[in-house]
Amino acid sequence: MPLAPYIDGFEFAALGGRRTGTWAVADLPRLRERLATLDGELRFQIDGVSDGQGRPALHLVVTGILHLTCQRCLESSEFEVNLDSVLALARSQAAIDMHPVDVDGPDWIVASKTMAIGELIEDELLLDVPLAPMHEGCSERDVTQGAAGDSPFAELKGMMRKRNLPPN
Repeated sequence: MPLAPYIDGFEFAALGGRRTGTWAVADLPRLRERLATLDGELRFQIDGVSDGQGRPALHLVVTGILHLTCQRCLESSEFEVNLDSVLALARSQAAIDMHPVDVDGPDWIVASKTMAIGELIEDELLLDVPLAPMHEGCSERDVTQGAAGDSPFAELKGMMRKRNLPPN
């Protein structure tokens, strides 16, 4: 039986539901522009739980590898996904707004009878993936300096100097 792509948020939390599976990276449309390739799958587990104060929540764990585009060299860069989020459920945005912001508490989301698992995964990934990913060893110096350590404009500067020399 294939994995149902939706859950009823409050019912899932109340019953202590669990879904596990894989999600194709290609099926995450809002994340595509940050990716170097659409290859691969992410493993996920979503559990219906209570947060630390007995409120209904979802515990989402996502692992895998994304191939992001390094913003320095524009080559593919592996990003290890290790997401572990608790998402407290609310019936409306107004209910979320009534709670004081707690940086150590769970994130809040509006729950419904048809919560898309893929959207939950993608929302959390969009928050987790760096805005300007870079290779660990890729530095500004590697990109702005040539093999001899000169600026890429050094040759142009030399040509301009030669042009301004008085004729012989």
